[in-house]
Amino acid sequence: MTVLASAWKLAAWWKGRIAFAAIDLFASSAATFLFTVYIAHNLAIDSFGFFSVVWTISLLADVVTNSLVVDPLIALTGERRKSSGPAQSSTVSLRASAFWTCLALSGATSVVIAVSGVAAATWSPELGGLLLCLAALNPLQRLHVLVRRLCYLEDRQHIAALSGGCFALTLLVAAAVLALTHHLSSITAMLAWTASSAGVVGIGYAFGIIPIRRIPLSMMVEDARSMMRSGRWLLPAALVYWISGYGVIPMMAAYAGPAAGGIIRALLNLFSPVYQANGAITWAVSHKFSDASAMSDPGRIRRLSFYSSIPPIFVAAGYCTVVLMWPADLLNLIYGKPEIVAAAPLIWPLVIGLLIDSASQGSGLSLLAMGRTQEILAIRMASLAVFLALGLVLTPAFGIGGVIWALVASTTVVAALSILEMLRATRRMVAG
Repeated sequence: MTVLASAWKLAAWWKGRIAFAAIDLFASSAATFLFTVYIAHNLAIDSFGFFSVVWTISLLADVVTNSLVVDPLIALTGERRKSSGPAQSSTVSLRASAFWTCLALSGATSVVIAVSGVAAATWSPELGGLLLCLAALNPLQRLHVLVRRLCYLEDRQHIAALSGGCFALTLLVAAAVLALTHHLSSITAMLAWTASSAGVVGIGYAFGIIPIRRIPLSMMVEDARSMMRSGRWLLPAALVYWISGYGVIPMMAAYAGPAAGGIIRALLNLFSPVYQANGAITWAVSHKFSDASAMSDPGRIRRLSFYSSIPPIFVAAGYCTVVLMWPADLLNLIYGKPEIVAAAPLIWPLVIGLLIDSASQGSGLSLLAMGRTQEILAIRMASLAVFLALGLVLTPAFGIGGVIWALVASTTVVAALSILEMLRATRRMVAG
C-alpha cells in the first residue's frame, strides 16, 4: 500500500509539471535533431565530420563546467535549502556564484580551444576556423546549460519550457535563413547554434534564474570551493565518460578520416531526442533527489531512483520500436548519404545501449545527490577499462562497428555499477 501511495503521490506531482518539462525537452531535442539532420544532409560528408568533431570538443568543454559547477549544485542546493529554508531566495547567492564561476571556467577553456584551433589550422583551415569560432562562443554555450539545469533545480519548469521554445525557434529560424540565402557552411552552422544559446541565457537573466549581481568576494570564493570540492571527483569521471562516449567521434575522425566521425555523429543523432528527453525527465525531479538526500531519507531515494527510471524506459522502448522497423530506409530518408545508410546494421547495438542507459537514469542522479563523487569516478574508470579493452580488439577488425559495441559494453558497466552503488549507499545510510 505504501508503494502504491508513493507512486500515486509522485504521479500527482508530475501532473502539474510534466507539461512544461515535455515542452522544454521536445522543443530543444527536436530542434537540435532537425538542425543536425539539415546540416548533415546539405554539407559535404567531410565538412559534417569536422563540424561533428568540434561539436564533440564543445561537449568536452561542457564536461569541465558541468563537473565543477553544474552537477555539484544538486547536493549544494539541498544543503542550502536545509539550512536557510525552502524559499528560492535561499539559493540566490549560490546561483550567482555558479554564474561567475561558470563564466570564469568557460573563459579558461576557451583559451585552450583557441590554442588548439591555431595549431589545427596548419593541418586543416576548416577545422582550425571551427575551433577558433567555438573558442569565442564557448561561454554562451556553457551558460545555456547552466540556465536549463537551474530551472529544474529551482522547480521552475515553466521557465525551462520558455527557454526551450526560444532555443528551438531561434535555431530553426537561423536554419531557414541559411537555407534561403545559400550561406550554409560549418562555420555558419556553429554561429546559428550559439545564437540559440544566447536566447536561453537572456531568458535566464530576465527571469532571475541566473542572478547576475555582485556578491561578496569571500562568499563567491567559498561557494566556488564547495563546488570544486564536490566536483574534483566528478571532473575525471566525466572526462572518462566523454572518452568512452562522444569522444569516439574525434578518435574515429583521426583514425579513419573526418567522414567516419560524421557517420558516428549521424547515428548518435538518431537517438539524441531520446537521450535529451530522458535527461530532461530525470532532471525534472532533481530537486526531489536533492531534498531526499539532505534529509538523509534512504527509502525515498530508492523510490525516486526506481520511479524516475520508468518514464525514460518507456520513452526509449517506444522510440526504438519505430526505428528498428525501417532502419536503412529511415537513415536514407533523413540523411540521404550512402555512407550513413550503409551503417544501418549498427542501429541494433545503439538501441541496446540506449535501453540499458535509460534503466539507470535514476540511480545516476541519486549518486550525485548523495555526493558519491568518488564512487562515480570508480564506476567511470571501470567502464573506460572495458571500453578500451574491447575497442582495441574490435575496432581493427570491425571498424566503426567495433567502436559501437565497445560503447554498449561501457554503458552496461556504468548502468550495473550505478544501480548497485545506489543500493549499497542507501543501505549504509540506514545503518549509519
